[in-house]
Amino acid sequence: MKISVLSLGYALLALQSEHVGAGGFRNLHATAAPTFTPTTDTLTDSNATSTNATMAPSTDSPTSAPPPTDPPATAPPTSRPTGVPSTSPSLAPIAPVPPNDLCANAQGPLAIVAPVKAGTLPDLFVHGTTRGASKDVTVGRCGVEITSPGVWYTVTGTGSRMTISTCSEDTELDSKLSVFSGSSCGALSCVAGNDDGTNSTGRYCNVHRYASSTYWVSELGQNYYILVHGFSNRVGDFALSVEGHNDRMELAVQMAVGDTAQGDTLTASFNLYDLLSSQCGYDDKEFYGQYYDGPEDRVPRGLWYKVVGTGGPLQAQVCLPGTRLHVFAGDNNDNCIGGDTYTRDCSTFAWDSSPGVTYYVIVHSLFRVLLPYGEYNDDRYNNPQFWNEDTIPNFSKPFELAITGGSDSVTISRSKDLFN
Repeated sequence: MKISVLSLGYALLALQSEHVGAGGFRNLHATAAPTFTPTTDTLTDSNATSTNATMAPSTDSPTSAPPPTDPPATAPPTSRPTGVPSTSPSLAPIAPVPPNDLCANAQGPLAIVAPVKAGTLPDLFVHGTTRGASKDVTVGRCGVEITSPGVWYTVTGTGSRMTISTCSEDTELDSKLSVFSGSSCGALSCVAGNDDGTNSTGRYCNVHRYASSTYWVSELGQNYYILVHGFSNRVGDFALSVEGHNDRMELAVQMAVGDTAQGDTLTASFNLYDLLSSQCGYDDKEFYGQYYDGPEDRVPRGLWYKVVGTGGPLQAQVCLPGTRLHVFAGDNNDNCIGGDTYTRDCSTFAWDSSPGVTYYVIVHSLFRVLLPYGEYNDDRYNNPQFWNEDTIPNFSKPFELAITGGSDSVTISRSKDLFN
């Protein structure tokens, strides 16, 4: 039922009266109400819809207002007007599940690249994403809390230090890293973890402030599982690198003439005794007796660097008490062209290079062997006298190596006189 509310009220006779005192009313008369033109606003109640007319006076003769009419039907718009936001919810596309979402489907083993100088990036990354991955709730905390979805990789241990990092211009994820060892995904043990880099890694990323990096000393042949995940509940794309350690010749750090590089033989793992004694022309207990085929914690260890020959003189120099260097031509460990013994200031070696030949420089520590009663050890300028049967640890300190164009070339003889 539709009722014109105001029209009905004005169509009624208007009763007017005059008060005649306490006795009643007089001159009661009727007057026709003016007519109005209805509009089409509609009011709805629980039973009916009424047209709520807004009235305007008519200029016609005073007659009853015509009954209201329904508004014309209008078709719904076929498109949203420009500038009007849609009221329909939009759904983001669902990311596909990464193939290495589960530990059992870990990608790898990953390739290991040579370490790089500080401030530079490796030349090999594997790219991945945690979008669409699931959260790994069964492995537990490993260095950092696991709070977001992650993906898995594997790498095989080299027997020396290994470093993983998401430091790359291609990384958008605020990443975390966790490293596990184990024979299978059901028997994982935490090895290392990191969020955003720390002083313990010695690595901060200069291209992504939320990149992560961590390292560990690996066991030769051991399988390691790497979980890349995010801070809080974040997901995203990343690039991951695995660096070996330059205590192996094949992972020597590349240098150019004029470069310097930092290192610390404390992080080296391999005993150089056999190599130096067989290839570089000296025997047991030469160099003040510091080389000795003794316990594993008392053997010479070193880090490798390489430079390409220019056809002119080159020089390698490291200035740190108790540190030596030797140079090999080629990558076969069988052509030690010479080296220099320790002096109080520096260990320096210069040679005539051949163009295009790669030269490998090994910077190594001294093993301070026990000497007869009352004699000093080899590093006599910086250490107190050690007595017979004292225990002396393997020597190690951070060092800086410089490769320059040598001002004077030298002729190298592989005799023991070279090292005296």
